Amino acid sequence: MPKFVVKGVSRDRSQRIFVCAETLLELAEELKKKLKLPEGNYQIFQAKDGTTIEDDEVFQMLAQEAKSSGSQLEVMLLSDSTAWTDVSLMSTPSATNWSPNTGSSLESNTDDNSVRHSGTSTSDTTPRPARRRLNCNITDVCDYLDDVLEKMNSDKPPMNILALKKGAVKKACHSVGRHMIKNLKDYRKETARAFSKQIIDYDGGRYAKIFHVSIGSNISDPGYKAFAQRIYGYVNHNKGPENTSRRGSRSSSSSSRSEEDEDDVGLLPPHPSKQDVYGCVAYDVPLPFGETEASQEDRRLQAMQLENAECAEASTLMAATYSTQRSDINRAKPLKIHLPSVFTNWPLLFKKIHFINHAQTLLGKNVQAVFTNNLGTHWKTIFDFIQLYSEEESKKETVQAKVQSMSALIASSISQGIQNRSVESRCIAVFPLIALYFDEKLDKLFTLLPDTATDEEVLRSGANLNGYPILVIRGKSIFEFSSCDVVLVGKLKVEVADPMEGFLVLCLSYFVLTCVYQPANHSSLEFYQRFFLEVNPAQGDKRAVRKRVIDGVDSKVKRLA
Repeated sequence: MPKFVVKGVSRDRSQRIFVCAETLLELAEELKKKLKLPEGNYQIFQAKDGTTIEDDEVFQMLAQEAKSSGSQLEVMLLSDSTAWTDVSLMSTPSATNWSPNTGSSLESNTDDNSVRHSGTSTSDTTPRPARRRLNCNITDVCDYLDDVLEKMNSDKPPMNILALKKGAVKKACHSVGRHMIKNLKDYRKETARAFSKQIIDYDGGRYAKIFHVSIGSNISDPGYKAFAQRIYGYVNHNKGPENTSRRGSRSSSSSSRSEEDEDDVGLLPPHPSKQDVYGCVAYDVPLPFGETEASQEDRRLQAMQLENAECAEASTLMAATYSTQRSDINRAKPLKIHLPSVFTNWPLLFKKIHFINHAQTLLGKNVQAVFTNNLGTHWKTIFDFIQLYSEEESKKETVQAKVQSMSALIASSISQGIQNRSVESRCIAVFPLIALYFDEKLDKLFTLLPDTATDEEVLRSGANLNGYPILVIRGKSIFEFSSCDVVLVGKLKVEVADPMEGFLVLCLSYFVLTCVYQPANHSSLEFYQRFFLEVNPAQGDKRAVRKRVIDGVDSKVKRLA
């Protein structure tokens, strides 16, 4: 991807600097450095109108468009606690009630109690803004949604049901948006949220399944935020320049962030945060009944003296000391420095069987069985889809490098599968193919070393990754290997049987070690987590780079899922 010269503008517009960047992540880092901004979570906006820029593709198109016109794209970097607000939205428009059939107005709901219990007359009292009652008759919207709902509930839904759902939601969004613009003259996000909730909850949730955000068979989000954001986006785009004024920062009372959006200090926060406990059911548990620190220490020493790391006694001792293991890991911050001391105290923890068992307790599920079952069920659908995608993209005049890599990987996995009479190579290929589909770098996900590579060389492969784990494969290719290891913080490794098991342990290591996701692979790692491990918390994520999202699910993950 080409690099673009972009003009960065400080919040008070007193500073303007030029930076050169290829991606939003690189742009944010350069702006933070040159504007001398503190560490924290930031979002990138267009300086001229406050439009959020969230995708690399959008950023590149805007930068290219500005370049073609002989100028530079102007952007502004603001923290999560500072957001653009259209001052025109702060006024309270006349309250009206929506009925798509009749176009009637919102009723005002004045507070009579202030008059009834006051000794002063209404003429002496400062009028209060009317509360808005958005009792909407959604008959028009029902026409769009009923048709697709009938098709979804049929015995054989049409092949293009996803496109039909998307079209129905789009029409419903436009209907609500037009009403807000033409009838209500109300462009506020809170109004969009109110209509979103009323439509999705209508008639006991009659249309809820149309708006659900699903990962496989799991519902990750009911869709309120996503639909509200679409309505608000439509209104904001179509309300006209006469209804748009310069946006300023929100007041401190309205800009306080939720606990979920706390700043991430480095790779591993010094105190438990939302990202530390994300997806976990046993992050910090008390000692078992009847256990003391002394008895736990006795069990730890017994485990260290065992010669067979995979014997039944080892599993019993490791299970009995889980709470102490967890406590030692949670206190060893930053793990880049202190993880070796955890290994010294708990060498068995870094044996594959005990590492997976620890993760199983931490996440509250049989992670190996869930992972294997979902991979076995879905690998072919994903593989075939990406194969079709690469074939279609290869027909274009200019073929992207990622498509060439996809085609080579697919061909190699099929050839290896024919040779071995097994689908295993194609199952393994699914993991890098997903990363390529998401435009992510494979060299931060796994690396190949020759068969003759030493253990020291294996550890060095993870030494320059800022503490993020990586799968290291010794062999000719990801399909022809002699050994596989997951390297942790560049200092320790967990030996695994094959790359498939390696990707499982790689995913689990982010939870066991309470790491945020490697920024270069956060979309693919989230897909593995949600789709293969079925870890789908209602809120939060493990992304290192914070950005404004409609719901908790990465947009790329939603599109592929």
